Amino acid sequence: MPISIHGKDYTTVAERVLQIHKDKPNQASITTKVLQLNDKFVLMQARLTIRGDERQTFTGHAIEFHDTKNQRAVNFASAVENCETSAVGRALAAAGYCGTEFASANEMQNVQGKTNRRAAQAKAPAVGKPAGKPAGKPVGKPARAPAGKKALRSLTKEEEAVLNGLPF
Repeated sequence: MPISIHGKDYTTVAERVLQIHKDKPNQASITTKVLQLNDKFVLMQARLTIRGDERQTFTGHAIEFHDTKNQRAVNFASAVENCETSAVGRALAAAGYCGTEFASANEMQNVQGKTNRRAAQAKAPAVGKPAGKPAGKPVGKPARAPAGKKALRSLTKEEEAVLNGLPF
């Protein structure tokens, strides 16, 4: 069942996999491949092949950065699995198996969770600071959002450098 997030419908990857196998019994196959894996990130490719009168192939890619700080984050222990699910979801979306949005419900739930955690961290007073003062900022100085900060986080310089070195 699609999940509504900010008024848009997102369907889980599991639901879309079931749907394509229902629509195309014995015709659809999904293969995944790790393109790059290191201590910083995992990059994966998923390929959806639909056999029939004509063979169709749809490809999806995903990259996930290992979260080494937050033990409750999905990418602390499951970055590879999360990345594979995202890549499969993107291949399915390329074939037309999606809600009203290209991103999957799984991806949007991860984004929503990160946004909620960041908002909670921003509101929590730092240890030894008076309540009501921004955490991590000197008392008396106004808190400012980083330039260009949007609802989704920007890449760190390290993540950007890693992506710039990838062969695509």
